[in-house]
Amino acid sequence: MKAFRFFYRFTKGQQKGILALFSIIIIFQAGYYVISRNTIVNPVSVQAEEWLSLQAIIDSLKQQAVVGIVEDTVAYTTNKAVVYPFNPNYITDYKAYVLGLSSEEFAKLQVYRDEGKFIESAEDFKRVTGVHDTLLTKISPFFKFPDWVEYKHRAEEARAAYEKLVTLPIDINEAVEEDLVYVNGIGPVSAKKILRRRAQLGAYVSMEQLEEFKFSDNAVKGLKERFAIKGRPDIKRLNINTATAEQLSNFPYFNEAAVEVILKRRLDGKITDFDELSEINIFNDKKSKIIRLYLEY
Repeated sequence: MKAFRFFYRFTKGQQKGILALFSIIIIFQAGYYVISRNTIVNPVSVQAEEWLSLQAIIDSLKQQAVVGIVEDTVAYTTNKAVVYPFNPNYITDYKAYVLGLSSEEFAKLQVYRDEGKFIESAEDFKRVTGVHDTLLTKISPFFKFPDWVEYKHRAEEARAAYEKLVTLPIDINEAVEEDLVYVNGIGPVSAKKILRRRAQLGAYVSMEQLEEFKFSDNAVKGLKERFAIKGRPDIKRLNINTATAEQLSNFPYFNEAAVEVILKRRLDGKITDFDELSEINIFNDKKSKIIRLYLEY
């Protein structure tokens, strides 16, 4: 109590002021302690949190690296090499080494790919790289090509099977749309034109009639190579003297002017033969040999 005697030397007002000052100091110190305790961060814990935030990324990269190694190398199970399916167009030099390709064979493949060309079969791979049949037999079962390559091979197989079933040349007067579209340059629309004209005439009498369509030269050539006139065509004959104006108009070789001339000529009497029609000068010489086969008098 002796230590606090000096306190009583002050007046009551001074004593209250001193107590208030001490209270403020104590409250300030207590508040500072609480705030500093919550805001000061342990440097070690900050570093640990940073490492933990990066750990997920590190684990992901490790997983990707493992998957890449597995896909691009040979996995050994019970001392036996197991090759995973791969696209031979995109093998690396290491993959080529693992598969057993020589540096020269791999270099040939790279040159081929640098030209923008693609390997589409085991035969292509052998032709380009020159790999030995023994090695090709081992690795070719693991070749994996895109779907479009598979579809192309199936189409080629179907085409080859079709060729075996069909005896060439095919009679153009018995051909169906599927036969006609087989020719390069002849699509469904062109095939229907050929069939429509045949229906109007009953049958074609010459392969030269296909030149009347506005097809490409290659398409016409393909038609003549694949089709022919067989036997005696069963044509429809048009009687010039009895046919109606509509029937004359529907005849493919008569245009509107020709129909009018024929109708006027019939008013003068019966048309007796094709020579009389030729005098009217409504046909060119090239077509007249074909047209006369479809007319009667």
